[in-house]
Amino acid sequence: MSTSPTLSVADVIAELVAQTLPACTPALAQRLERAAVIAQTEFAIHAGPHGTSVHCLADWGTVYHVNGPACTCPDFGHRGGPCKHALAVGLLSRATAERKRRQRARDFGERWELTEAGAAALAALA
Repeated sequence: MSTSPTLSVADVIAELVAQTLPACTPALAQRLERAAVIAQTEFAIHAGPHGTSVHCLADWGTVYHVNGPACTCPDFGHRGGPCKHALAVGLLSRATAERKRRQRARDFGERWELTEAGAAALAALA
């Protein structure tokens, strides 16, 4: 069985940003565009048991911790959110799930969809 070409997470991120930008304020649009760069940067985001770590692209040694909408970066502290780090984590998560869904549909057709019960059973095996 041959599979279709792989759909990249970067392509899905670009689509999601393009769909979202028209409804954003200029300040939020700017943060979302920066978040897309972070989300597409290899090794910039690391998921962990207590939240997600995001490297500062200007200073790789600086790491911010994102837990839901909250972030330890100065921007979140001053503005209260959403900051580019939290947006990047959400964008990468959403794009990864969407890429998997689309790739599965491209490879196997819409007839193959994992149910919630099936997903729970697979999670129990991990």
